[in-house]
Amino acid sequence: MSDAGRATTHSSEDRDCTVVALAHAANIPYADAHQLARRAGRKDRHGLNTVGIMQMLDYAQQDGVLAVSEVPVPSVQQDFVTRATVVYTRNGAHYRHPRRRGVSIAQFVRMLPKTGRFYLTCTTHAFAVVDGVILDNLNRPMARAIMHRAWRIVPAEPVQAQPSPSAQAVTASQISQAQINELWERMNRLEERWKR
Repeated sequence: MSDAGRATTHSSEDRDCTVVALAHAANIPYADAHQLARRAGRKDRHGLNTVGIMQMLDYAQQDGVLAVSEVPVPSVQQDFVTRATVVYTRNGAHYRHPRRRGVSIAQFVRMLPKTGRFYLTCTTHAFAVVDGVILDNLNRPMARAIMHRAWRIVPAEPVQAQPSPSAQAVTASQISQAQINELWERMNRLEERWKR
């Protein structure tokens, strides 16, 4: 179980699996992922639907935080019965909606490459898989839940400052050819001493 740093920045936050999954998958701080989810329409202590998740990933891609490509989820079927079944219990009758059929989370994670970062969603939850390891904010991952959508996440490389041409010229001119020749002469004398 990992909250991606939520306890330090947003300790009162709840129902934030989409934010935690983005922080893990994109390798960004929780606060940045929280801000992207807020831009996509997520309110504090509320979940985010699939449309909001896609908007959040789109904002992250536009901001240059990551690159996203959707991973096809195999054999997902929208196999819903036209009406729910009635179940009678001691407390009375209630409706049981038919379960969605398709590939389970455990099966899908086994199909993924062992390297890479993925943002995965089932019907009611989001989590990340990084290098074959499930990173989730639940104590017990929902291995039997049915996969819904999956995206491959490639975090943006941090921009490294290139040294200016004047700095390169200074480092090259700090040592002269005469100094290099003197160092070689000293090395030759040391070698002669060791040979004796």
